Formats: sequence, structure tokens, C-alpha cells
Amino acid sequence: MNVNKCRCCDICKVHCSEEILLNALHCARVEAGEGINQLTIRDVNNGQLYLQSPQEYIDRFGVVERPFIDRRYTDDQSLLEASAALLEGLQEPYEEYKADITMLGEDELHTPRIGKLIDVAGFKRTWITELWPEPIPWNLTNYNNGLGTMTTPFLTSNANAFINSLQASVPNGTGASPPTTNVDYRSGGILSQIPLEVRNVISPKEALMGVRHSASILLTDDNTWGWRVMGELWLPSEVEVYGCRQWGSNASPGSGFGSGGYVQYPIFAQNMKRVKVIAGTDTRSYWWLVTPRGGASNSAAVVSLNGTAAMSLNLTNVAGATATRTPICFRVT
Repeated sequence: MNVNKCRCCDICKVHCSEEILLNALHCARVEAGEGINQLTIRDVNNGQLYLQSPQEYIDRFGVVERPFIDRRYTDDQSLLEASAALLEGLQEPYEEYKADITMLGEDELHTPRIGKLIDVAGFKRTWITELWPEPIPWNLTNYNNGLGTMTTPFLTSNANAFINSLQASVPNGTGASPPTTNVDYRSGGILSQIPLEVRNVISPKEALMGVRHSASILLTDDNTWGWRVMGELWLPSEVEVYGCRQWGSNASPGSGFGSGGYVQYPIFAQNMKRVKVIAGTDTRSYWWLVTPRGGASNSAAVVSLNGTAAMSLNLTNVAGATATRTPICFRVT
């Protein structure tokens, strides 16, 4: 295990041999059929029964061998092409990181410990922590549309202002042009409490996000989309967590506006991997997603205590068993 330490953040880079066996392949013996009818790639692969990754991958990760047997193929060239495509897709493993980020202040005992387990998704290095201790309203009222000044719902929300430590005007009413309330989280929001050593390497996330705004009526589904910079901190979408739309925009022709710009993070491929606990505890909690609910103007998607897809009819939900929190999500360069 290689450990890189800084004043505020202990980051342990873990190479797990079991994970590499599951996710990487550097040398494959390829065959099909059985007995005397066995088909191999020897005649179309320079006399070799196996394929091998480029040397640069072997130098980085070593050799991980696995047989590739597929009885669907009846000609050796098709078998070679299929096995080569498999090898190319599996030759670089995902990596997993574990990190403890401890907030240092005048009294360390009373400042929150942020994040217990951080998984890397394999795209840019994407870090998604456990949950901020304090429940956070998605909005100050049950309103999930954008505003004229920012038509993407989450980017004008109270939750976005809080996690990115912004001073902003957030919705505090309903209707096509709701009243707004000024909030100032510059000194109390999450980003303001992230160690400078971490902030210096955060890369803002840009995404193709759903837009939900009309100057004349309150909308219940997205009506277009657009590229947006989500900020240094952000929340995942339904597609990034579940791999598909669940509660998001579902009205034709807008059913893809909130999901077309995302792919699932591999770390969320199973329900129990979506379960999150409050930082510093073993207590599970609901957590917000960036996705406003489709077919409604008053709710948003959440991940449940069991890691299943759910939605909240109360965007101000900060009390009781369904109090909803946020993970700390960021990308590093």
C-alpha cells in the first residue's frame, strides 16, 4: 500500500489484487468448441493461442491471465476479433481509494469528519464521500423548476448554494416566477470547510443537464437541456447512480433531457454500494440526487436507506427518519 499524506488529508491508494482480477485482463488464452472440434485463433494470430495487452499495460499492472472460451463462434477470425475487443476493454483496471478528510479548526473535536470511504469511478478521478452530518434542504420550498437567471433546477437550488458555499438567491415560493430568498453560505457551506490542499486539485464538473423553466407556467418536466458547469462540488444524477432514469423527467419528447448527458459510475452498480452513512457514524441516511422529479413540480430524486431509487415530496426535508443529506462529490486533476 502506498500512502500519500498531507496536513489535513490522509489518502491511501489501494491496489487490490482481487479487484484487478475482476476488472483487468492482460493475457487471454482463446478457444471455442470442444474436443477434436475445438476452434482456436492459432492460424490467424501468428501461431499463438493467446492475445496479450501492449507492454505498457503489463509494465503498469503486471500480467493477469484468464481463459476466454466462447462456443458461439464457428470461424477463427470472428473469434479473434471478439477476444481482441474484450481484451481492449478490460486491460486497464478501476482503482479504489480510501480517504479520511478531517476538518481542522480551533477545536478538532467539534468539527465534522468528512468522508469515511471514497470510491473512484474511473473516469476523471471522481470522489464521492459519505454524508455530510447536517441534513440539507434541496430547496427552501417544494419547488423544482429553474429560475429566469438560471434555468437548470439544481444549479439554482438551496442545496447547490450550500455545498458550494455560495451567496445566492434561491426559490422560496411556487409559480412560474416564484419569490426568492438571499442565502449566504460563504463561510458555513461545505466547500468553505474543505482543506485547501484538497481544493487546490479539484476540477469543476461540466455536464449536459436538464433545463426546466418557463416564464409563463410552472413545469412538471424538463423542456430542454444545456451544458452547465456544476461547480467544484456537485451531486450525482439518477443515471450516474442507477444506470437509467427512475423518477426523473418522463414526458415525451423531454424524457432524455435529464439523463442523456450521463453514464453510470461503476461504484454504484449494486444497491448496497449506493447505501451511505452519516460521516463518523454507522447510521444510514437518505441522500439527494441532482435530478428533479418528472411529472411534478415539487419534488426530487433521492437514494433510500437501502440504496434503492426513491423520490422526496418534501424538498425541505431535514427532520425525522427520512431527513435527507448530501455526499461530498468532486473530481481531482
